[in-house]
Order: sequence, then structure tokens, then C-alpha cells
Amino acid sequence: MEQLTQSLNHNSFSVIVYVDFLQAFDMLWHQGFILKLYQLHCPYAYLFWMVNYFKDRTVTIDYQGHMSKQVAVLRGAPQGSCFGPKAYIVNHFNLPTIFDRPCEVHLYVDDLAILYSPSIYLKYSQQVDEIQTRINNDLLKLATYAESNHQPINNNKTEFVIYHKTVQIPKIQIFYQGQSILRQNSFKYLGFHIDSKLSFNVMINAQLVKLRKSYSILKYIHRAFPTFFALKIKFFQTYTWPHLYMLASIFCLFSISNQNRINSFYRRCLRLIYCTYRVSSADLHQTLKLPTLKEKFQKCLLKRMKHIQLYEQDLLDCFISYKNIKNDVHQHYNDKPNIIGLPIGRPNKRIIFLAQIDSSTFFDKLCNFTWTN
Repeated sequence: MEQLTQSLNHNSFSVIVYVDFLQAFDMLWHQGFILKLYQLHCPYAYLFWMVNYFKDRTVTIDYQGHMSKQVAVLRGAPQGSCFGPKAYIVNHFNLPTIFDRPCEVHLYVDDLAILYSPSIYLKYSQQVDEIQTRINNDLLKLATYAESNHQPINNNKTEFVIYHKTVQIPKIQIFYQGQSILRQNSFKYLGFHIDSKLSFNVMINAQLVKLRKSYSILKYIHRAFPTFFALKIKFFQTYTWPHLYMLASIFCLFSISNQNRINSFYRRCLRLIYCTYRVSSADLHQTLKLPTLKEKFQKCLLKRMKHIQLYEQDLLDCFISYKNIKNDVHQHYNDKPNIIGLPIGRPNKRIIFLAQIDSSTFFDKLCNFTWTN
């Protein structure tokens, strides 16, 4: 999200290709996994133990006392185990390196998303051609990787979204093994619906459907036990709050109207829990001292920020390098030319947008939301 908002600050469009692996855990290639462990200098004791683990594995089905014949298991990892995802991650640890720009490849277990940002030095038509060429070249590399690692790609579920700020969507055609990849206006990645305009309307509507279902149950509890406040609070924290918490990290990107929709639902829950139907919104938080949704989100995001500082150095590096580039470009065109290779004089509009200090990205907005009252 940070890289996407950075790109859209000075480009009119960016493309993300979402790749779906066919039966990811079931297609784990045992020999290839052992080879990857060897390449990562795994101690021989663990390596031999892993070889023995995969050797002569069979499966038998017991249906109402009737036993099937033994079937040899030549591929795959145990379903529902902690070993399966870890083995899959190790097996494809080098996947991002096959692409043209590994820093824009995002792989979470078997969920692969590849961001393509056009060059700010090209005209719009040239940007479209450049992006289309880069994507198709990368998909050729992906096809070679999939064949050599015995991990097929699901063509029917591999899709791409063009994120844009223009009225007309750029026409881009991409292919994988001769089959055209379908373009979508929205895609659900790691539980988040990300639409082409970054309005998050699809995400908000999907969450509100779940929230309204939990609210109807909360109303039923309220009718049966109107003064049992502890029970209603416990239900809210267990079944309603997780759906609201899903929106915490992207709440800063919502429009004012969408933020008001979520705030309104939250206050409706508070009024039902504490039987304060006629209390105004101001009195609800100022007089009764009930926390606002923003305050609850900020409390959660403070923990998230600490986690980012400790474990997500890539995000911080991406953010800091982008700010350094903006400052250097701003100084080059507004103060004194100091970057060799950049033209001197009036730059194009995209470079002007890049040089604007006040343009903010996702991480900017997240920090401002977390630490401002």
C-alpha cells in the first residue's frame, strides 16, 4: 500500500498483478524443497531428518471401517499443520529475485502481488507500453520458474488491477502462457478489498454486512438482558470489535463520509450497550468518557507501530528512501541543481508532483492519524 500510494502521487496509474498458485500446499515438490534447504546451508542433521520425513510417505482412507489401499504421497505438505506454510515459504524463498524489480514483489506464503509503477520520464502512451512490456516479460520468467519448480499457476484466478486517478482506464493486455489475464476493478488480497480508485467502498460494505449481523445478535442480547452490561461488552469485544479492527490500519485512507459511516455504527453499538439512546455524540464521549473509535484505533495502532519499528525494516526503508528522493528532487529543481543526469530547467508535471513536499503517502497518513488528537 505504501509503494502504491507513492506511485500514484506522481503517476496517473499503477498496476498490480495478483498471482494465484494452483493447489499451493498440495503441490509442494519434496525434492525441490530438500534442494532449497541445501542451498540455504541447512545443517546436515536437519537435512537428513527432513529427507527421512518425506521418504516412503503413504496415505490411507478409513471410511466407516473400510480401509482403502495405501497411496504413495509424492507431493504436498500436511494440511492444517504449522509445517506446511513454513515449508512452502522456504521452498519459494527466491521467487521475488526472478522478477525485474524484486523490491516491488510482495509474497506472503502463497499470495503473490507484483506492483508495476511507470517511469515518470515517459509520456502517458509510452508508460502504458512500458508497463505492458515489463509485465509480460516478468510473466515469462514466472512461467519458467513455475515449470522448473513444479508449481503450476492457476490462470483462471490470476488477475490484475489498474489503480488510476484518470477517468479513462489505460488499455493494458497481459498474457500468461498464451492465455489473457483478466482485469478486475477490485481484488481481495490478504483479507483487504483494494479497488482501483482506492476508495475502499467494497471493503467497507463487506465489513458493514458482518457488523450488522453481529449488531442484530447484540440487540437480541439487549432485549433479553438490558442491564447486563458486562455480557453486552464482552459480546461486542469478541464478535463485533474484530470486524472494526480490520479497518484500523486503512481508516486514515477513507473519505470523510466513509469514516462517518463507521463512526456512526460504533456509536450505535455504544448506545445499545449502555442504554444511552438519547445521549448526543458529544456527551457520549465527553460526559460519559466512553472512548471514541479514533481513540480505540490509535491504541491498537501504537502497538502496530512498535511492531513496524522492530520487525518491518523494509517498510521503513521504503518510506525513508522515498522521502530522500523527494527532498533531493525538490532541492535540485527549486534551490540548486545537484543531481547528475537530471535535466536542468522546467521539469514535466510528474516530476513537479514528485518534488512537492506536501504530498503524503499511506505511511504519512497512518503516522498522522496515530499520533494526532
